[in-house]
This record gives sequence, C-alpha cells and structure tokens, in this order.
Amino acid sequence: QAEDGIRDVERSRGLGDVYKRQMHYIIQHQFLKELGVMILQMVLQFLDYQNMLKDYSNLQNYIQ
Repeated sequence: QAEDGIRDVERSRGLGDVYKRQMHYIIQHQFLKELGVMILQMVLQFLDYQNMLKDYSNLQNYIQ
C-alpha cells in the first residue's frame, strides 16, 4: 500500500487460472458424485444382504 492511500493494482488473473479453477471444481464435483453413488450402492447391497439373512433365518425356523 502506498503512502497516499492508493493500493497497488492487483494483477488480474488470466484465462488459464480461471480454466484451472473450473477444471478443479469439475473434477472434485465428479469425484464426490461418484463417491456418493459408490456409498449408496454399498448401503443397498448391505441392506439386501441383511434381508437375505433374515429370509434365511425365517426359512430355517420354518423348517425346524
């Protein structure tokens, strides 16, 4: 900052910086989206597995 109170002009960012920020955001967004899908698939598989165990247990009780 200069003594007369006028700030030094900040250098504007080039298109390359904007492009890098956009690509970073897109990659991060895609990663989080895919991670969310993977977690949802795992939860659904776990719930399906739990239902299969319950059905098997009910079948065993019915047979005995």
